[in-house]
Amino acid sequence: MSLEVRLNDFLAQLPAEDIAEDIIKRLDSDANIDTMVQWLSVYINEARATLRLVEPYLQKESRILEVGSGLCILSLFLKSEGYQITAEEPALAGFDHFNLAKEALLLHHQALELTVIDRTASQLSPQQDGCFELIFSNNVLEHVADIEDSFQVLCGMMAENAKMVHLCPNYVFPYE
Repeated sequence: MSLEVRLNDFLAQLPAEDIAEDIIKRLDSDANIDTMVQWLSVYINEARATLRLVEPYLQKESRILEVGSGLCILSLFLKSEGYQITAEEPALAGFDHFNLAKEALLLHHQALELTVIDRTASQLSPQQDGCFELIFSNNVLEHVADIEDSFQVLCGMMAENAKMVHLCPNYVFPYE
């Protein structure tokens, strides 16, 4: 069975409605559950797109870093498949529903013991966080305040013969 098929099976088991209800309750929001599930589905679909981006570079014996892992959906899936992955996603203020969804997903998959770094890319260090054979992101770099500094840090965290793969939206030409 292909990795993409296994991802789809993993995604089908996500309790999206339960997570949406929990977010609405914890935020004391009158948001519509269908709207919240639709919001979650955007990140679920992004996991599919990101897998297609990185699958050619995945090796189970490699240390992998997902920069800006969002809700950690793809990182959780890869961890469930036996990959040595670390997720980086800073818990930024003003994104309460986002942080609650990430917490709920991590709690739901706590047995996987996914390592999540809650610092920005520019705050990472090889001494504290180690080096990686694959570093990747999807739809993240456009949100990074100091892109040059972040890339310098990430380059310093690359192991010998490592690869770094990033995909960003192109807002000038409306096609990704």
